[in-house]
Amino acid sequence: FLLLGKARYFDERYIPALDAFNYVLQKYESSDKRAEARIWREKTNIRLGYEDLAIKNLKQLFRYIELSDQEYADARAIMGQAYINLSHPDTALQQLKTAAAYTRKNEERGRYLFIIGQLFNQMQHPDSANLAFDKIIAMNRKIPRVYLINAHLKKIQNTEVDAESRDAVLEYLTDLEENRENRPFLDKIYRQLAEFHMGQGNDSLAVDYYNRSLRAAQGDRVINAFNYTDLADYNFD
Repeated sequence: FLLLGKARYFDERYIPALDAFNYVLQKYESSDKRAEARIWREKTNIRLGYEDLAIKNLKQLFRYIELSDQEYADARAIMGQAYINLSHPDTALQQLKTAAAYTRKNEERGRYLFIIGQLFNQMQHPDSANLAFDKIIAMNRKIPRVYLINAHLKKIQNTEVDAESRDAVLEYLTDLEENRENRPFLDKIYRQLAEFHMGQGNDSLAVDYYNRSLRAAQGDRVINAFNYTDLADYNFD
C-alpha cells in the first residue's frame, strides 16, 4: 500500500495516493513503515494545497514519533517546502538547513543546499547564498554534476563584475567552458559567457556565445527561449 501510494503520487493522482497512505496508518499499527507513510501523506497534502495541515501533522510527528536520521531529514525538507509555498522563506531556510544536516544522501544534500542558496538570493542575501553554493562546489563528484554547474553559475551571477573582478570572472567561466566534464552543460555556460560579454559591451562576442548556447541546448526550451529573447532585444535595439 505504501508503494501503491507512491505510484499514485508520482502519477499525480493525489487523492487516491492519500487513501493508500491513510490505509497504511489505519490498518498496520505495528508496521515499521508508519513514519514513512505519514511523511508521504504530508507530501501529498502539500501537493493538494493543504500546507497548514501538513505543517500541523509534521509537528505532531516530530513530537510523538521516533524517526531515523533519514526520515527526520525527509520530514524537515517537506516542511521546508510547505513554508516556501506559504511564502515564509526564512522559516523554510531553517527547515532545509536541518534536512541538509541529517540526510544520508549526498544528492539530497546538494539539492537542499541549492534551494537554500536560491532562498537567500530571493531574500537579497547574495553573500549567504554564495556560502551555500560553495558548500555544493566543495562536494564535487559526490553529487550530480548539474547541481555543481548551477552552483558555479549562480555564484558568478551573485558576483559584481567591475574592473578589479572582470578578469577573474572571465577566467572562472573559461575554466568551466574548457573542462571536458562540463560538456553536457555547455548551453548554460555559454549563456553565462554571453551575459558576461554583453555586460562588458562586447556585443559581437555576446551574440556569438548566445548562438553557441542555442546550438548546445539540445532542445532545452527554457534556455532557448531566454537566448532568443535576449538576441531579439539586442537586434531590436
